[in-house]
Amino acid sequence: MQNWNDLIYCLALAEYRTMGKTAKALRTNATTVSRHIQNVSDKYNQPIFLKDGQEWHPTAFGAQLVEIAQGVKADIDSIQTDAAISEEGTLRVYCEIRLMQGFLAPYWSGLLLEKQDVNLHLTLIPFSLAYGEVDLAFTSNEPTEVRLVRKKITRTEYAVFARTEFMPNLQG
Repeated sequence: MQNWNDLIYCLALAEYRTMGKTAKALRTNATTVSRHIQNVSDKYNQPIFLKDGQEWHPTAFGAQLVEIAQGVKADIDSIQTDAAISEEGTLRVYCEIRLMQGFLAPYWSGLLLEKQDVNLHLTLIPFSLAYGEVDLAFTSNEPTEVRLVRKKITRTEYAVFARTEFMPNLQG
């Protein structure tokens, strides 16, 4: 299996039985669910689910994949339980430079003074929340990864300023 994300959709469809309920649970749409299921079917050149009325049921091969996915998910859940996030340790944060400079910079020092046992690791390189590469991501782009909690923190407008002698050279 090259894409764990596809297997998550198989696991969810086996649990929720319909494309609509699965899409709602994964905070996506039925087309995306269908596409991921089709990716797995195409990979193995056989159907993974069969439709029965409004519900989808795994084929024998699909049931094997779902069983494997359940085992992997259980293992991941047990690891996350064992390594529960505490207030101590390192907080890994991805933040776009304009957000870091314009909004968040004044708050970092307060956080570090309040939580002196926390190491703050800031990066400008866009790492993934879904793969656990960072703990928080501050971005102006809407997330495309599934199962992320997102919250709008502000609305802002940006303007570009330049000296008058550079005005003829500005583009875009």
